[in-house]
Amino acid sequence: MKVIAHDPGLPAGASPPSGVSMVGLDDLVSQSDFITLHLPLVPETKGLFGKDRLLKMKKSAYLINAARGGVVDEAGLYEVLKGGHLAGAALDVFEKEPCGPSPLFELDNVIASPHVGASTSEAQQKVAIELAEVFVDFLKNGKVRNPVNRL
Repeated sequence: MKVIAHDPGLPAGASPPSGVSMVGLDDLVSQSDFITLHLPLVPETKGLFGKDRLLKMKKSAYLINAARGGVVDEAGLYEVLKGGHLAGAALDVFEKEPCGPSPLFELDNVIASPHVGASTSEAQQKVAIELAEVFVDFLKNGKVRNPVNRL
C-alpha cells in the first residue's frame, strides 16, 4: 500500500514516518482511495471537507472521519454520496453530538457508529490501571511514560 499524508502542522525539516510520503492537501484528495481524518476541529478545519473538496475525490474513494464532527460538512457529504460521486463514508463523529436522525443514515454506502471506543467498562478499567502505574512509576523513578509534550 502506498501511504500519503498531509500535515500542515509538521515542522519544517521534520521527517515523516517511515513509508509515508507527504503531499499537499489537493494532491492527497485527488490521489487517495481511502482518506482518514485525524485532526482537531478549529476554525481552520471547520468544513474542511465540504462538497467542493469531496467532489475532487475519486468516485471510487472512501472517506473515514474519526476526528471531529464539523470537519466534514454532512449536507455536502450527503449530496456527494447520494449523487454517486463518492463510493462511501464511515463516520463516528458528527456535526451535532450526540447525533440525532440524519439523512446520511438512509444511505447504503455510509457506516456510522458512536465515538465511544474507549467507553466500555473493560477500556475504562485498563485506563485506570495504566494511570495508577504511570503515577507509581513517576513517584518511584521520576519517569513520565508517554508524555504529550516532550520538552
